[in-house]
Amino acid sequence: MLGFTLAAIAVPLVAAVLAITTLPWMQAVLFTILTGLSTALAIGDFHHRHLADSLVIALAGIGLAASPVSFVTTPTDAVIGGLAGGAAFWLVALGYRRFRGVDGLGFGDVKLAAAIGLWLGWQPLAHAVLLACALTAGRAVFTHRRAIGVSGASNCTSIRKVRLPLGAYLTVATVILWYVRAWLV
Repeated sequence: MLGFTLAAIAVPLVAAVLAITTLPWMQAVLFTILTGLSTALAIGDFHHRHLADSLVIALAGIGLAASPVSFVTTPTDAVIGGLAGGAAFWLVALGYRRFRGVDGLGFGDVKLAAAIGLWLGWQPLAHAVLLACALTAGRAVFTHRRAIGVSGASNCTSIRKVRLPLGAYLTVATVILWYVRAWLV
């Protein structure tokens, strides 16, 4: 638990220093807010497999309010991104539930995708999802390989049974992409 507490403090502080030294002041403030909220969401998802509605709503509201001044997206692109992110994840969750008979994607991830769409806009949203899926898949492989161990005997029934927090990786991908887009502008 101490590691999560240190991460909750250190990550936004490092992000603030990075942002202040490399971005214009408005983008630095927004990046620090995005990183702070994303860190809190990632910790909650890693530790409890839960994305707090209050944090997701705050992320969405600030993302939408910041869109006119962030230079990362426009208000129109932000609204389209929010709708597209939420709708796409909702359809994936619904399809998975229908096909497999179990929940594979929580509704918190659906709301988070909508909030992230508000921060990034609709164009880079696909890149954030792709990066998050790659990070999650890498973690799945690492977790499964560690479960197999040196002997080759599996302690884990299947890599399909491993539950991973997609929302945590989605927040990491968002922070990375938002910073790169802000830095390039």
